[in-house]
Amino acid sequence: MEAKCASCHSTDAFVATVIQPHMNADIGCVACHSEHRGAAFSAMDAALQSCAECHNDNNKTIYNGKKVSTPHGGSFGYPVINGQWKWAGLDSEEMAQRKATLSLERQRSASENQWRSDQFHALHMFRVKAVGGLAGNEKGELDCPSCHKSLNDLATPRTTCAKCHNGQPDPRAGRQVIAANKPNCTSCHIQHRLDKRHWNPSLLARVMR
Repeated sequence: MEAKCASCHSTDAFVATVIQPHMNADIGCVACHSEHRGAAFSAMDAALQSCAECHNDNNKTIYNGKKVSTPHGGSFGYPVINGQWKWAGLDSEEMAQRKATLSLERQRSASENQWRSDQFHALHMFRVKAVGGLAGNEKGELDCPSCHKSLNDLATPRTTCAKCHNGQPDPRAGRQVIAANKPNCTSCHIQHRLDKRHWNPSLLARVMR
């Protein structure tokens, strides 16, 4: 059945991929896109909401020997703790997919911490639109002052994440699915990596392929 989902739901814009951690836990299409819920049921809405419904402290199910919990204290997760980047960075598949658009190369002298920082900033700066009252450059793109008040300001970025990463009107669903005061998990954690419509293309300053 899972194979039939993927074979049918495949277009030039969408490929029904499942990330490796979910594959390891035997999480497939129907775990997020529930079936047989009636004509009024929206599989897209349910999928967008299923992240928080599964990944929370009340879910006691064990997946491949691992448990889940409420991530980031129930908010978005700023990936720096005590000056160290806890974000793992782009994996090899993501790096290969984004290489042409990010033009990102690791310097030989860069530490692992610096390399993660370089990747994070390459994903955001001069690429994403400045929205929600954030300052931008002359092209309306995010740049350093969008999130930092000064070179050494590491406090302000924690307050700006929500401007983009909380719920937004979803262009695929044509409406607001996740509340504006709730984090949109899929704005960072992309399940269908080859989906050209993932997250919210209207937040990108230019089309990325």
